[in-house]
Amino acid sequence: MKNILVLCLLCFPLGASAQKINSAKFLKEANSIIQFYEFERGIQRNEELVALYFAQGGAERNADKEIIKECIAQEKRLKLEIESATIDPRYVVYKNQVVALMDVIIECFGDLYQYGSESDMFKKCNETYQPQLQAHLDTLIAYFGSDAYLHFDSTERSVHELKARDIPFPQKKKVDELLASRHPLAAYKMLQSDPKNLQNDITLLYLSDILLKKKYTDSMKVDAADSIALLYLSKIESKTSYSPLLFEAWRKWRAMKQTEYGISRTSEIPNDLYDKERIRLMKVVLEHIKKNPADEWAYMQFFSFNEVEIIHRFGDYPYGNQSAMERSELFYDN
Repeated sequence: MKNILVLCLLCFPLGASAQKINSAKFLKEANSIIQFYEFERGIQRNEELVALYFAQGGAERNADKEIIKECIAQEKRLKLEIESATIDPRYVVYKNQVVALMDVIIECFGDLYQYGSESDMFKKCNETYQPQLQAHLDTLIAYFGSDAYLHFDSTERSVHELKARDIPFPQKKKVDELLASRHPLAAYKMLQSDPKNLQNDITLLYLSDILLKKKYTDSMKVDAADSIALLYLSKIESKTSYSPLLFEAWRKWRAMKQTEYGISRTSEIPNDLYDKERIRLMKVVLEHIKKNPADEWAYMQFFSFNEVEIIHRFGDYPYGNQSAMERSELFYDN
C-alpha cells in the first residue's frame, strides 16, 4: 500500500495576466476545497490504520487482523459520508471518482484481511488501486491546488512569511539582540516578565521557539520545557479569530502534541484530532479572507494547511513515525 501521499504542486501557465490571486474563483470554490481535502485526509487516515497493521510485525496474527477489520468498517463509513455529502454540482463527476476509489480500497482491504499481504488476490487488487489513487490525487490538485488560485513564486512567498512574523511588541528589539548574542534565557525571562506577552500571539511564538529550538535549548535549562511550549502554542492554535501565525502555530502544536502519544511506528497517532483542528482553522482563515480579500498571506496560510500531510508511520525516518522528521525541520534546522 502506498502510505505516503505526495501533494506536488502543479504548474499552471499564467499567460498574460499579472493577477496574483484569483479571489473571485477562490471565494466561489473555497468550501469545495475544504470539503474534498477533508475527504482525502479521511482516506489517508484509514490508510494509516493499515500501516499500523504492517508496523506491528506479526501481520498475519488474528489480533493484528482486527485492525484491518476496523479499517474496512471505517472505509465503509467514509464512503457513505462522501456519497451523502452535498457538493457543488460542478464536482459530481469528481465525487463519483472518489466513491469509485473507495470501492477499490474496501475490496483491497477485504482481500488483505481474508487472504493476507502475500496473496495474489491482494497484490492484484493493489495493482488496480494504485493508478486510481494517482488519478484521484492528480484531479484533486488540478481542481483545488494552490496554483489554481495563487501565482506567487518562492521568493514572494518567503517575503510574505517573513512579514507575517514581523509583528512589533515592546521588547522585540532587545529580545532579538539577546537571541542574536546567544542569551536565550535572558530573552525568555524578559518576555515572561510582562503578563501582556502571554496574550500576544507573536510573543507566545517567540517563547515556544526559545523552549524548543535546538540553537537555544543547548544553552538553557527550563523544567518541563516541552509542556510549557505546547501550552503557548495551544493558546495560538485554539484561537477562533484570525492570526497571521495560525498555520505555523498549528504545525508546531501538532509536532509537539504527538510526543504525548509516542514517536514510534506503533504509537497512537491521532490524525483525526489534528485534522479536526486543521479544518477549523482553515474556516477561520476563510472568514478573514471574505472580509479582507486583498490579504495575500491569508490565502497562502489557507493553502499551507492543505499542503502539509497527515503524520505517517513510515517514510524518510526509519526508526519511528514521521513526527520526528517534522520536529527536526521545525526546531533543529533553523
